[in-house]
Amino acid sequence: MNLKVLAASLLFIAIMAAAISTNFSGFMDAIPEKFVLVGALCFGIYANGEWKSDARLNGFSEGAVLSGCMGALLGAVLIGININMQDLDALGPAIALMLLPLLYGYIVKAPIRLCLFLDCENSNYLPDPLEVNLVPVS
Repeated sequence: MNLKVLAASLLFIAIMAAAISTNFSGFMDAIPEKFVLVGALCFGIYANGEWKSDARLNGFSEGAVLSGCMGALLGAVLIGININMQDLDALGPAIALMLLPLLYGYIVKAPIRLCLFLDCENSNYLPDPLEVNLVPVS
């Protein structure tokens, strides 16, 4: 493993751990985790390339973020449907739960992209973050 990859990965993990350590249980919820991971797996499976390729990892990371965005939007819709104007104290935790899938998506994407960026043989190569090589539907 490249020393830059190791140093950058450890720094990322340390920063994330420091940010989450204040209230670790508040950042854990099984439903958004599963939602993001299933979406990421679907994008990773349908990406072009060899089974153990960078294209599949890129598809997995982009799928995690897209699933996180969809999860956050679904959460916003559910909050809008079930809002109770007499109990606005519950709105804060509901919004925090709504944003968890988006956070999980980027937590999955960041280390994968970090490894892909730092593992490239050409240091000037930066893949397009919006490029996901999916298999066309026929």
